[in-house]
Formats: sequence, structure tokens, C-alpha cells
Amino acid sequence: MAIVYNKMKKYDLALEYYKKAIGIYESIYGTNHSYTAIVYHNIADVYYEINENDIALSYFKKSLI
Repeated sequence: MAIVYNKMKKYDLALEYYKKAIGIYESIYGTNHSYTAIVYHNIADVYYEINENDIALSYFKKSLI
């Protein structure tokens, strides 16, 4: 759902679903797994789109495993 909302430019809803996803992925895979990194990167993309560059940068950094 997050990807769909992101494509529709409904960034608040995209972030809501990405943050639910990151909680699930972290509990299953941990923070140093490629699946988790993809979600971190997607969250960073949303923050970048809404010009929250400092937050985007922190998520981009988290996505580097």
C-alpha cells in the first residue's frame, strides 16, 4: 500500500504504511538485512519528496548495510 500511496503523491499515507512495514521487517529480519534496507530507502525517498532532507538523509544512511 505504501508504494501505491507514494506513487499517488499521498506522502502522509505512504509514510504511515512504510513505518508499519519497517516495524515488521525489523522484528523479523533485524536492522542489517537487505529487505529492511529497502524499506529504509523507500522512507527516505518519501521524505526527500516532501523536502525533509535531513530526515531523508538519516534514512538513506540507515539503508546502507
